[in-house]
Amino acid sequence: MSELTPDPQAPSRSGPSWATAAVVAACPAGAGVRAWNLRYQVLGGDELHAVATALAKPLGWILTNYSLADYSIPLTAGLRIWRAAGGSLTEIGMRTPGFVCGALLVPLVSVAARRALGGAVAARLAWLVALSPVLVLYSRIVRSYAPMVLFATAAAIAAFAWIETRSRRAA
Repeated sequence: MSELTPDPQAPSRSGPSWATAAVVAACPAGAGVRAWNLRYQVLGGDELHAVATALAKPLGWILTNYSLADYSIPLTAGLRIWRAAGGSLTEIGMRTPGFVCGALLVPLVSVAARRALGGAVAARLAWLVALSPVLVLYSRIVRSYAPMVLFATAAAIAAFAWIETRSRRAA
């Protein structure tokens, strides 16, 4: 390459690349879509199973029993612990774990994609995760779906890191 023609493989010295800027923009956009009108969303259906169980059953029962009413054991246990510590069960408070996990999924996926597939793919994937209707829904409901997606994705990333390096520290 001549000195006048930049090497396309060389990192840009003029600041963040378009891909990095796209990922950075996708993170608040994803959080914004997940938060939009969240305070007006009413608990209903299966979401109420966790609330009813957290209010009616002791923690030991929640952790050791499975009932026909479909509630998430970790989420219900968390609600029970929160309630036992004096916290109140507000709709926004109960939706917070799912919202946080859904918002964290965007940068987690984009960092992993950038490492494995490059910045352009990471930018596109960040926007797909940020705006995915199913992932947005999972982040807005009082169910274990958003934490499950986040932790399963993190586990897959750790497994790939371990496969590449055979080092526990990398995972």
